[in-house]
Amino acid sequence: MTETRELPMFRELITNADGSTEEGTCSEDHALSLLRRAVRLGFQVEATRHGGAVIVREIPGSTGTHRHTVALEPVTPAGRLTATVRLDLAIIDRRMGRSLAARLNPVTGRIDAGLNSIPPAAAARLISRGLVTVTDGAVAVSLTARLAMLAQDHRTETRQPRGWYQRSSVDGQPLPGPSWVRARYASYDRSSVASCSCHGWSYPAEDRDDARRRAHGHRQEVTARFVAALAAA
Repeated sequence: MTETRELPMFRELITNADGSTEEGTCSEDHALSLLRRAVRLGFQVEATRHGGAVIVREIPGSTGTHRHTVALEPVTPAGRLTATVRLDLAIIDRRMGRSLAARLNPVTGRIDAGLNSIPPAAAARLISRGLVTVTDGAVAVSLTARLAMLAQDHRTETRQPRGWYQRSSVDGQPLPGPSWVRARYASYDRSSVASCSCHGWSYPAEDRDDARRRAHGHRQEVTARFVAALAAA
C-alpha cells in the first residue's frame, strides 16, 4: 500500500487593524492561496528564513493608516538548508518540472527520482523537517522549503554611516594651517548602503533608516515575484 502523508501545516496568526488577534492552522494549499491573493491585490508579502511568510495590508482610516497582518509560520521550522539538502530538493524539483514526480519507495524508504535517488536516512530527514510533501507516494518540494530558500538567499544588511570625519581638502585644495584650524572642516556623513546576499542588488540610501526601508522593500519584491511565478507554474 502506498504511503500518504498530509501536507505540512502552517500556524496562521492574524492581527486585525483594530489590534485584535486570531490564531489557527492552515494547509499548504491554503497558505499558497493566501499568498497568491495577497500578491494579486498588491499587499506586502515577505518570506521568512524559517519557511513562513508575512502578509501586510495597509488600511487607511480616519485616524491614520492601520495594518492587517497575517503571519504564516510552519509548524516545523525549515532550519538551515545545507548545500546537500538543496541538491536533494533540486533533484526532486526537476522531476516535478517534467511532470513526473519523484516517488517514495515504501519498501526501501528511498526517494526515487529518475536516474537519481535519495538514501533512506536523508529522505526521512527531508520528510520529518517538512521540506517535502508525500501524497500517494509522490514527493514534492514543500512551500516551507521554497520560502526558506528564498529568504535565506536574500539576506539583507545595511552599512553603519560614516558619521563625523575630518575632511582632507576643500574644493580640491589641501586644508591650511595647524590641526586646530583643520578641525573646523569636519563633516558629518549620515549616508548608508543597503545590500543583499544575492549580489544582484544594493541601494545607496540617505541614512540607515532609509537603507532599512529599502532592504525591506527588496525582500518584499523578490517574494512577490516568487509567488507570482508559483501561481503561473
